[in-house]
Amino acid sequence: MIHIMQVKDGTVVESSAKAMKGVPKITGLQFDSIVLYQKLPVEKQDVFTYILTLTKELKKNEVVPDKIQFNKELEATLYFGQARVALGKDDNQNEKIARLKSLLPQLEGKSGILHMEEVEEDEKTIVFKQE
Repeated sequence: MIHIMQVKDGTVVESSAKAMKGVPKITGLQFDSIVLYQKLPVEKQDVFTYILTLTKELKKNEVVPDKIQFNKELEATLYFGQARVALGKDDNQNEKIARLKSLLPQLEGKSGILHMEEVEEDEKTIVFKQE
């Protein structure tokens, strides 16, 4: 299994068989092979803009998920142990991640999904469905 460790603008610039500590695993991207210094052959190239925006916000807020999963509609879900955070599409990421940082301690040890798909700046309620 190959873990892609660094992708810049969709181009693979480094890969390894070992996962890096503190770097979330990204799943859900469909491709048959990777070639160093070439773009990943994914159906929707704009996923890389979303990944870049999202990872910058995560780093800025010191939020490190175990995994980031994308679905076919390019909606992201973050995994923190048994807790999942549905972020949805690439909009309002700065607000979502800033709010998530303050909510993470409450998710510790819980299993379920925090719905942040529609979070806006003035949003008061965020739903957590416990499993």
